[in-house]
Amino acid sequence: MCNEPKSLSTAGEVRVHCGAGTNGVSAAGIRHMINVRKLRAPLISANAFADPAWDILLEAFAGSLEENPCPARALSAASGVPQSTAHRWLAKLVSDGLMEPVTGERSDHYRLTQNGYLVMRNYFETAGLPI
Repeated sequence: MCNEPKSLSTAGEVRVHCGAGTNGVSAAGIRHMINVRKLRAPLISANAFADPAWDILLEAFAGSLEENPCPARALSAASGVPQSTAHRWLAKLVSDGLMEPVTGERSDHYRLTQNGYLVMRNYFETAGLPI
């Protein structure tokens, strides 16, 4: 969990600054973001947040920042859905050109494509959280 400083933007969003003294995003900060999103479940119907693709992309982006491909089970855990559902979403993200399976010994691992990485990086930079 990230224990770094937080700030409030002019739009009222809380920005968490995770990393080694930077105002950017780190893998730990992204995983903190995933855990914070899970806090919504007891407050709002889970059906309101049924699309696990975003959490899969966040976890894959965290893996990219650590230069590690992500096992399918970790992507499933990050999204809070069964592995069979995560695999269907992974197939969709692969089809959309955002993720790709890792070939070789780690056949159950996935990573962002170059386009997927750029999409996620642009998202964080647009949100004012440079990488």
